[in-house]
Amino acid sequence: MKQYTYAMIKPHIMKKENREEIIEQIIEMIEEAGLAVYIEEDITFTPKLVQSHYGHTNTEAYNKRAGYNVFEELTRIWTGQTVRGFIIEGDDAEARLKALVGPTMQEDWNEGTIRFLLGESTTNNVIHCTDPKDVGMLNGETVSAGALEIHRFFPQYFEELFYFDK
Repeated sequence: MKQYTYAMIKPHIMKKENREEIIEQIIEMIEEAGLAVYIEEDITFTPKLVQSHYGHTNTEAYNKRAGYNVFEELTRIWTGQTVRGFIIEGDDAEARLKALVGPTMQEDWNEGTIRFLLGESTTNNVIHCTDPKDVGMLNGETVSAGALEIHRFFPQYFEELFYFDK
């Protein structure tokens, strides 16, 4: 079943001189996995967007596992930063992209994943993508994490992708 999901290249990559080469390498890996980039745009984070996107990390359990206050670090890193956002499409796109990207925490990275190949640390792990296990509520309906994140980052495409027949 064709599905849409969200991914983004993180701020530390966007600051690198060779960012376009790194992004192209990631896009090639995504396409080699049988997925496609539907939309690609730069996005600048505001404090409200950081809270909306990373508020779930503001927990004692998350911070204990990481060994530091993850939400404070993410807010410091992300506010005012530019990322490269993507809408990715393909059959079972959420699960397939998450498998390609790999786990969030560095100690869990697997060989062959984008994070294993290009990541620097848990915080600077190159790319974010939605977790196919996550769901949420939007306008009283249960939706996938991919739909929530597309609504958050690309609201101008949301209705086109989720409410109209393709």
